[in-house]
Amino acid sequence: MKQLENELAEVKNKIKNIVDAITEGMFHASMKSKMDELEVIKSTLTRRIEEAKRQENINSPTREMIFAYLKKDMDIKDKNPEEQKRIFQTYVKKVVVYDDKIETDTIVSLLGVPDRNRTRISGTGIRYLIH
Repeated sequence: MKQLENELAEVKNKIKNIVDAITEGMFHASMKSKMDELEVIKSTLTRRIEEAKRQENINSPTREMIFAYLKKDMDIKDKNPEEQKRIFQTYVKKVVVYDDKIETDTIVSLLGVPDRNRTRISGTGIRYLIH
């Protein structure tokens, strides 16, 4: 969509330049045909941007959809080891184990800590990650 918006801005600038030239008294028959061509391109780009925005709204998950997706994995302690492994691979990007703490980089906050994508969890075992 960003590329389409950039193209549209460029086309609008070209149209403005032609209008400015006509306002200054310059006019050639070729300017009329170029202006018509640019207006068609502008219209096409505008429709494509509107359609891309519509598709983005249709395909973007709602807050409720995201919560439902996350909720299905909330009972990780009750899942079999293969499912637990899948859940960790889905949500945990990196785990660093120190002598006195464990740090995780996750795609969501495991404990609701608003510290961007890093959650510090003290303890000596992975079991602390699933509480």
